[in-house]
Amino acid sequence: DLNDVVIKIDNISATVAEYKKLRTIDACDTADGWTGLGEHGFDAPPVADTANKKQGTASIQYQVNLPEEVHLVSQKQYEPMNAKGATHVEMDVFVSDLLAFRHSQYAIQFEITSSGTCDHQEYSWSLDEYVLQEGWNHIRLPISAAKTCDGAPNMTAVNYLRFHTLNIAQAKNNV
Repeated sequence: DLNDVVIKIDNISATVAEYKKLRTIDACDTADGWTGLGEHGFDAPPVADTANKKQGTASIQYQVNLPEEVHLVSQKQYEPMNAKGATHVEMDVFVSDLLAFRHSQYAIQFEITSSGTCDHQEYSWSLDEYVLQEGWNHIRLPISAAKTCDGAPNMTAVNYLRFHTLNIAQAKNNV
C-alpha cells in the first residue's frame, strides 16, 4: 500500500567559518518564488506550513501523491548572494515516510548553483544519505562531499536552489 509522502524543508543556510555563524540562503517562511512541477507536467507548487516548522514562521511543504506521482521538482532563483568560504549547507528536512526512500539512490536531491539554472555550475547532494529518521532531521551537507555538474558554483554568487525527488514509488515497492 503506497501512502502519500510529505516532505518539508526549513532554514536553508550556509556555514561560513569566517563569520562563525550560518548565512541564511532561504528561511523557508514563505513559498513565494518556489515553483513545483511533478511527473507528467502536473503543477505541484509547495505550500508554506505555519504549523509544522523548525524555526521562523513556516516551512516549505511538498506532497508526493503515490503511486501516481513518483517525481517532484521544485526550484527557486535568487538575487546572487555571497556564501564565500562556506564549508557546509545546512537545512532541516521533514520526511513523513522514510521507508519510501530506503532503496532508491538519489531519491531526495538538493542542489545549489551560481548559474541561475540546474546542471550548470552546480553542487548537489543526495539527502537520503543524511536523513536518519521519520520526522524532522537537521542535515549538514559538506561542500567537500558535494557532487559537481558542469563545474563548481561561484560561492560569491549563489542564485539558484533545486529540490527534487526521484522514483519514490519504485523505492517503496522494493521494500
